[in-house]
Amino acid sequence: ADTDSSGWAAGELARHRERIRGAARVEPAGGVSPVAVVDCAIEHLPADSRITIDAGAHMLPVLHLWQCAEPDRSLISRGLSTMGFALPAAIGASLADPQRKTVAFTGDGGLMMCLGELGTALECGAAPVVVLFNDSALTLIEAKQRRRQLPRSGISFGRTDFARIAEGFGWRARRASTRAELDSAFREAAALDEPFLIDALVDPSSYDEIIARVRG
Repeated sequence: ADTDSSGWAAGELARHRERIRGAARVEPAGGVSPVAVVDCAIEHLPADSRITIDAGAHMLPVLHLWQCAEPDRSLISRGLSTMGFALPAAIGASLADPQRKTVAFTGDGGLMMCLGELGTALECGAAPVVVLFNDSALTLIEAKQRRRQLPRSGISFGRTDFARIAEGFGWRARRASTRAELDSAFREAAALDEPFLIDALVDPSSYDEIIARVRG
C-alpha cells in the first residue's frame, strides 16, 4: 500500500480515527450521557469553534468525538494533564481570536479550582462558552481507584448548582438534565456573543466502558 512520509498506509489513520470514535460512543441506560453533551455541542456550535479541554473523564468523549478541521483548534494540557486549564485557556483564546466561538469543556472538579476566572472573563471582555460535565465526583480518579481495587476515597462532593454561581458573576447560564434542555441551552449559547455556561447534569455510568474501550 502507498504510504506517506510518516510511514502510515493510505487510509490507515482514517480507519484508526473511526475505530476510536466508535469506541468512545457509549450511552448509559438512563440519564444524560457525556456523549450526548458532546453530540449537542457538535450539532449546535460552529464547526470552526476553538475548544479547550480540561483533565478528567469527560475529556475522552470530547477528544474522540469532536473533529477539528484545522490545526490549533483544540487546546489541552498534555503531560501533566492540569485540572483547571480549560476556562483560563478559553479566556485567552477568546481574547486572541474574538471572532471565533471558543468553547471550554470542563468537569465540576476542574471548574471548582478556578471559579474566580468567571469574573476575570467578564472583566477582560472574553466571551467563551463553558460546557460543564456535572457529576459531583472526580470520576477519572474514581475509575482508577476501582481498577486498582482501592477503596473509594476522597472523590465525591455535593452536587453544586454551577449555573446559579455563573449567574452570580454575571454570566448567562442554563442547567440541563434532559436532552431537550441540552438542545435548548446549546442553541441559546450559539446565538449569543457573551459568556455562557451550560451546567449539564450527566450520568457518569458510561465512563468506565469508555475508558476501557479507548484506553484498554
